[in-house]
Amino acid sequence: MIESDDGCKLSVYISDDELLEYVEKRCGHDGFLTKISNLLSKLENKESETVVSVSMLEAWLPENRSDEAFEINAVMTDDFLASPAANFQPKLFLYLKSSFIGRFYRKYFKKFRLAIIFSEFIWHDLYPLSLRFVSPLLGLLDSRRKWRSLISQSYLKNSNTVTVHKLAEDQLVHTPDPKVFPSRSQHLLKSPHQNYNFPEIFLLELENVKLHGGSNLLIVENFVVSHDLFDPVRDFTSEELHGRAIIDGRKNRIRWLVRDEPEYSFDEAASFVDACAPNYAHWMTEVLPRIGMFCSDKRFKSIPIIINQGLHNNILESLGAVIGENREVIMLPPDKTAFVKKLYINSVCGYVPFERRVKDIDGHSHGVFSPIALSLVKDCVLESINSLESVKWPDKIYIRRNSGVRRVSNHLEVEAVLADKGFAIVEPESMSFTEQAQMFSQAKVVIGSSGAALANMIFMPRGSKILILISESPDTSYWYWQNMACSTGNVVDYVLGFAKDNLGIHSDFSIRKEDLINGVNRME
Repeated sequence: MIESDDGCKLSVYISDDELLEYVEKRCGHDGFLTKISNLLSKLENKESETVVSVSMLEAWLPENRSDEAFEINAVMTDDFLASPAANFQPKLFLYLKSSFIGRFYRKYFKKFRLAIIFSEFIWHDLYPLSLRFVSPLLGLLDSRRKWRSLISQSYLKNSNTVTVHKLAEDQLVHTPDPKVFPSRSQHLLKSPHQNYNFPEIFLLELENVKLHGGSNLLIVENFVVSHDLFDPVRDFTSEELHGRAIIDGRKNRIRWLVRDEPEYSFDEAASFVDACAPNYAHWMTEVLPRIGMFCSDKRFKSIPIIINQGLHNNILESLGAVIGENREVIMLPPDKTAFVKKLYINSVCGYVPFERRVKDIDGHSHGVFSPIALSLVKDCVLESINSLESVKWPDKIYIRRNSGVRRVSNHLEVEAVLADKGFAIVEPESMSFTEQAQMFSQAKVVIGSSGAALANMIFMPRGSKILILISESPDTSYWYWQNMACSTGNVVDYVLGFAKDNLGIHSDFSIRKEDLINGVNRME
């Protein structure tokens, strides 16, 4: 903090460009330079004592880092099929974000809660209404983009018209109330259920199916098929957010806004393309478990699998650890369509809605996960990495969150407290998937703010303890991490912080030192 020239000590924390920009705005460009100049002058003349503090502790990394990775027999569809470029509508959402209006909104208005609510209303409500009622009247919507009935996988399963393979029984998951700090906020973590029953996992064999790249919705004849846990009345989808589809949940119907003429064709394959696949947490707990259940069944060892093109290297490395050797992997580009004569499709193995269509959180899914499927992923990965070089990993780790949203604003204080208690400060984004899996498999206590890296808890030994740092908000789906932990036999507690801005559940937040210490003491 740079203060006036009154002889006070000055502490300067400079960690990134955002802080410099903030100081410059507060002081003015010339004022900022003047204060720095005065500070340096005092240092030279020894007129006052100045303390310059390092912004962050150095992140822990293993001494002998391995560069081994799991190979997959991947095929890029564009590389082996000669077909014309896709004819699809531009991604309107991404276009708007990069436009002058989008940049102006993010710079000047996004910090205001009312502006966020208004923009969400326009995009979630007014835009779909215009597509449903105004565009057809003006002839702006392709007549071939008709309404289709939306049906579930169980509807097909019970129709006796498709072949069904049972992969796992249903399973009861116990979800006791977690401990919350401060204790006055315990009511926010009141359990919506003391347990939930995850449904059986099955596999369908479907004929003549069309797939859209980056979506788990399938087109079979004149129907669109979704998984059983998707609730079209309550759940808002990524496909809708990005202007790819309109869903009328009340009438169980959907209208695709992208062209669905197939550009690729396959005789036989299993599909695992999914809108949530690029997100590490959703991949690890929703997509990869389905892949693991399928690939572990020897009846389907020769069947190629289809996934999203363009996934992160860590995601592809996790895939290689689960599918084994000699499995052909087809990567389908986003917004392109493939036709499969015989398609294998797993039922859901884990699910949390992309967003809430109905803002009321009561009755809304916080996320449910199959213990059988998560255990299978854990076993496959740990078996694969057991042969790699052994590294001494810390048994107590704190996950530093450097980017995005939901950051701990007083992270310096938090890290200092945890370092004194023997925690290693780690940055999972700087590690390979193998390193992350190895580290979490050896950890006994993990602390971190809500973020994708926490999904690595599925590799932790049963009975391990996890402390989640998260902002206090009535709209937060607190039970997402609790349900995940309970599905892997672990324990979760929460420390709730105070939001620093108006971004709702995605706000940065500060943690009280006393609450943090109480949470850590309970885990030791």
